[in-house]
Amino acid sequence: MHYRHLHHAERRAERALLVYFNSESRLLDLMQRIEQEYDRIRVFSLPSSTGPARGRTSNLGLRGEPLQVAAAIVDMRDELTRRGIEWEAKS
Repeated sequence: MHYRHLHHAERRAERALLVYFNSESRLLDLMQRIEQEYDRIRVFSLPSSTGPARGRTSNLGLRGEPLQVAAAIVDMRDELTRRGIEWEAKS
């Protein structure tokens, strides 16, 4: 039996930031806090590299319920800025 009517029944959104840093461990507490405070989203982090000029980067993002994603991305940006971690919005 198939449940096509249930597949993607809830609207979902995704937003991401490109974060410049030297250790992903610096972000773990932030990622955990965001998932605890916004219970209808998931945080993801995908390591990447922009080359030697910028060093290590990560695509740090959120997936889930659109209103929570919108609120959580603002929270995440504010906290990264407060910590002095450079980031830029991804399109």
